[in-house]
Amino acid sequence: MHNSNFLRHLPRTPRLARAFTVPNPLPATFIRGGTSKGIFINRKHLPESQSDWGPIFRGIMGSPDPHGRQLNGMGGGISSLSKICVVGLPEKPAKSVDVEYTFVQVGIEDGILDFSGNCGNLTTAIGVFALDEKLCRIPSLGMFPGEPNLNRGKATLNLLNTNTGKRIRTQFAVERETGLPMLTTPEIAIAGVSGKGSRILLEFLEPAGAKTGKLLPTGNMRDKVTLEDGNTVEVSCVDATNPTVFVKAESIFSSIDEFRKKDWPQNIFPILEEIRTKAAVLMGLDPKMQAQPKICLVAPPSQEGCDLAAKALSMGKLHKAIPSTVALCVAAAAGVKGSVVQEMAGKIGDELVAVNLEIPGGEVGIKARFEGNRVESVAIERTARRLMRGEVYW
Repeated sequence: MHNSNFLRHLPRTPRLARAFTVPNPLPATFIRGGTSKGIFINRKHLPESQSDWGPIFRGIMGSPDPHGRQLNGMGGGISSLSKICVVGLPEKPAKSVDVEYTFVQVGIEDGILDFSGNCGNLTTAIGVFALDEKLCRIPSLGMFPGEPNLNRGKATLNLLNTNTGKRIRTQFAVERETGLPMLTTPEIAIAGVSGKGSRILLEFLEPAGAKTGKLLPTGNMRDKVTLEDGNTVEVSCVDATNPTVFVKAESIFSSIDEFRKKDWPQNIFPILEEIRTKAAVLMGLDPKMQAQPKICLVAPPSQEGCDLAAKALSMGKLHKAIPSTVALCVAAAAGVKGSVVQEMAGKIGDELVAVNLEIPGGEVGIKARFEGNRVESVAIERTARRLMRGEVYW
């Protein structure tokens, strides 16, 4: 009797400590995709409910960390290194989708899991991970035009991002015999990454309204945001792949030379965050979520051959290159006549809008395809590299 009373009053075992449990260590792959790095996990190894993922993902990344370094986990102390992708077969099988994935941004200092948007850079490696894990077969295997190496085929996979409900078509090289992705052919270099890698094409289909349901969430090509100091700043709020607030650099900096400096004065960031949060309200988004919307400053380019210069913030900090989804949103915005991006780039929305974008560390080419006022797709080329495969402790 004594023992049963004792057991009755013991605290209940937390859900994640049940005996079934999630493996610890957990099978995972560490991959660079574009200018980000992240942990890729097969969805079958995780609890069915996303509400149970928190302790696992925070443990993997080493968050929350008041020191901002994530030394106790796989994170690297900046937003582009604190990311996780969960990949699996589509819950509702469809011919138009081969693989689906969920992107999670893990807060560095607060440990908050943000499911509100997609990561264009890590999308680069979703198809690679899916084939490595044998999650699906290659639905379409073709040859590269003029490809002399008959062992090298071209795989096409259709992805579904669950964060936004949007589809992405990806194409990359695979070994014809094994079906495994080939990532090390020195074809292209991308800004912010040393060396060259195999070309991976990402084409985001019907990208408009990824979060808000509209290309122009406010219904306007431009809006005015009034700051607490009484100043007004003109912005363009555009939602394609990820919602982004675009601002002319000249509205913030006293000179373009200041904008082009590697490091910005600290007093600039509170101003940009105020603009971002107030624009978020105009777009119908939660201003407390730092990942959505992004904010991007545009200016005339300093490099010959570029159409536009852009710098973006990610989680309140200046991005060392540019989030791919922001770059893709630039291409869409360049086709919106009257937007601050179109004015700066001089692009008017015909069927194809191509922008050579100057970003920190180099340049990136992006394209948007229009049918009238509708954005059919936005596209970018990236590279990826497998870094490690095995198990991660959480």
